[in-house]
Amino acid sequence: MLLLVLFRVSFANDKKAEQAEARALLAKSHDLSNIEAVGSPAFVLNAKIHYQTGTQTAEGDGQIIWTAPDHYRVAYSAPNYFYIEIVRDGHRYLARTNDEMPLVIYDLHTTVAKAMQAGPDPKDKIKNVAVMQSGNDSLTCITFKPPVAMRDCLDSNGDTVTTESGPPTAASAPYKRYEFGDFVAFGAKRFPRKMTFRGGDGHVIEIEIQKLALAKNIPTDEFKIPMHSAVETWCAQPEFDPPHVARPETTFDLRMALAQGPAAPLIAAGASLYCVVDRGGRVRYVTLMHSSRPIKDEVVRNWVRGARLPLLHCGDDGLEYQTEITFAH
Repeated sequence: MLLLVLFRVSFANDKKAEQAEARALLAKSHDLSNIEAVGSPAFVLNAKIHYQTGTQTAEGDGQIIWTAPDHYRVAYSAPNYFYIEIVRDGHRYLARTNDEMPLVIYDLHTTVAKAMQAGPDPKDKIKNVAVMQSGNDSLTCITFKPPVAMRDCLDSNGDTVTTESGPPTAASAPYKRYEFGDFVAFGAKRFPRKMTFRGGDGHVIEIEIQKLALAKNIPTDEFKIPMHSAVETWCAQPEFDPPHVARPETTFDLRMALAQGPAAPLIAAGASLYCVVDRGGRVRYVTLMHSSRPIKDEVVRNWVRGARLPLLHCGDDGLEYQTEITFAH
């Protein structure tokens, strides 16, 4: 019995030490690749983008010109689609092929944003830690408890090399994997020159940075507002209606969304939807990303007609946004 008690104490101490080391690595990683952090130098980033869905492939381009968190220009191209976002003078201007951001551009946007994100919130709870070998380096893979439910793998430099959500074994959740590699120093930061998104439906986006350099003497024309651009108020941290403090894909807000609209068939199928939500909380555009059984388009349309999602605000002004909702048990 004494040996069993000593083993349990030793195991608990080892687990605490393991989590402490993981926390230290996360602290080292925090903001390491966030080249858009406040006070960072202006930069220009040019990229080549490769899209693949099944056997179909296509090429595109991307560019970010950034001078401050409230002054930047983002441009992406994909087959039959272009996207330009300009933030300046307290407003956000959007010029697009049409008013809807397709899922592929959303995934592209998300991949680049994850490369630049500050890292997990220190308050996020760690579920477990695993160390594995990758080439000549060892990776520390940290799985977080819900509602985060993500797994990040970091190398010894503190670089996040993979981020995963919705593991392949979970039939009710779409699998997403983000890969980052070929990190280079950029001032005090480190940034990946290669990024890859892998979706559970088989579509892949590969991003290769062609140029990342300090920006000097940026022509004013780069921030010229395109004709017929949509415009909305910009703020650093827009907020959802109280008591909604997070995006509606989180468990609490999802309950509110499920209470409206004929969602029963979507719940039964464990469906996952990508939605573009207008300023009034109506779903303006939807794509079925995943389901455990076939779902008719009419079922999705019926839910869209009745659904009202939380409003996103910048001060007194409503904003459109994109989100993913998983109807899982």
